[in-house]
Amino acid sequence: MSKNQKTSGMSRSTASAESENEGVELTFSAPNARAVFVAGTFNGWDPKRTSLRKDSGGVWHASLPLTTGRYEYRFIVDGQWQEDPGAGDSVPNPHGGRNSVLTVRQTARPSMAEAKAW
Repeated sequence: MSKNQKTSGMSRSTASAESENEGVELTFSAPNARAVFVAGTFNGWDPKRTSLRKDSGGVWHASLPLTTGRYEYRFIVDGQWQEDPGAGDSVPNPHGGRNSVLTVRQTARPSMAEAKAW
């Protein structure tokens, strides 16, 4: 499994990919938020297309069916666009802010010969 860098503080997010078929799990810690969405190159920058669900600990979750590639995104927390504080990379955007970058890599799987050797 690959994970983006975790950060501590008020907000924390992670992105991980088990495999292309399982997708990517995004999380964002915001216990006092009423609504959290994510928008990016994977959904046409439309926050209404991808909402996150809040767990009992105040962490918001979304599972995205992403394939191998590079994606830019931002979280929308109670209507405010925010960079992902846990992203390992970001790039400037045309609005004066920064877009977080998520790179999904294909998980290496053992060959049949390697599997038989186990």
